[in-house]
Amino acid sequence: MTRDSPESSSNHSSTNKHTEQRTPFDRNSFDYILRSGLAGGISGSCAKTLIAPLDRIKILFQTSNPHYTKYAGSLIGLVEAAKHIWINDGIRGFFQGHSATLLRIFPYAAVKFVAYEQIRNNLIPSKEFESHWRRLVSGSLAGLCSVFITYPLDLVRVRLAYETEHKRVKLGKIIRKIYAEPASTTLIKSEYLPNWFCHWCNFYRGYVPTVLGMIPYAGVFFFCARFAS
Repeated sequence: MTRDSPESSSNHSSTNKHTEQRTPFDRNSFDYILRSGLAGGISGSCAKTLIAPLDRIKILFQTSNPHYTKYAGSLIGLVEAAKHIWINDGIRGFFQGHSATLLRIFPYAAVKFVAYEQIRNNLIPSKEFESHWRRLVSGSLAGLCSVFITYPLDLVRVRLAYETEHKRVKLGKIIRKIYAEPASTTLIKSEYLPNWFCHWCNFYRGYVPTVLGMIPYAGVFFFCARFAS
């Protein structure tokens, strides 16, 4: 009867570990969906927090805020706008609207990553179904799912960042203000839509251009990420 040498036992052990690491996992399991959702949400929140000050200044420039139009158009103006925010609002001014950003970006990133995995598993169940257009479609549909769910929060975030009253702006006040604004005339004239639904549609202003931009953006994002991985 022969005994395995220590070296062969070590190789056998490492082979078992390698095999265990290569064991396929169920992408449709609740545990995988939860983990991928948390990973996407946390990574998105960290990234948005890092660039929040630049995001605030960008919104002020994009919306031609009267207090900041004189700074737009140059890198020096960017620095001057940052100084203006610091002097009038302090560090909190750079993160105005960031609470709504985090409320949006966590579910947005989580839904996008989870949706992509699930849609991709259905469109590309095996290697033989792998193709460029299937990856593009998977990414685009995932982006549409995430945008539809979180778009109202994105609108609220922009409104919060636009405010320059140099005082703390409450999230509830902005939400009530958007809801109370005049609804679309086309929707109001409809006999089948309740009044509350017409006002709720205020939170989806600009949704169509966003969707048109999200289809190629999300599709190319996941398409390129696949090749980079």
